[in-house]
Amino acid sequence: MNELTCPCFMKTDLELAVDKLSFLEENYSCMNSPEYLKTLPKHELLCCLCLIDVVILSIKQKRYTCTITELIRLYECRENIILVIFVKYKFHPRL
Repeated sequence: MNELTCPCFMKTDLELAVDKLSFLEENYSCMNSPEYLKTLPKHELLCCLCLIDVVILSIKQKRYTCTITELIRLYECRENIILVIFVKYKFHPRL
């Protein structure tokens, strides 16, 4: 999701959060469960994807730091979400 300009309150709160990974864990703990991801509607999956992209962008811009293990977990979650979207909805999100 290259377009990160949506007016979502969750996204705004995440951008302002000091600990972005804790924020994601509190609000979207399901992202770590591929089986649960399969039950989510497309708009929720796209929301998860957008939130992960916000964190990754913050890391790239050096506004947020995390361990390499946490970064790998973020990318694995992102990959799982994209896979579910593609398989379940035959939809390819803009990456």
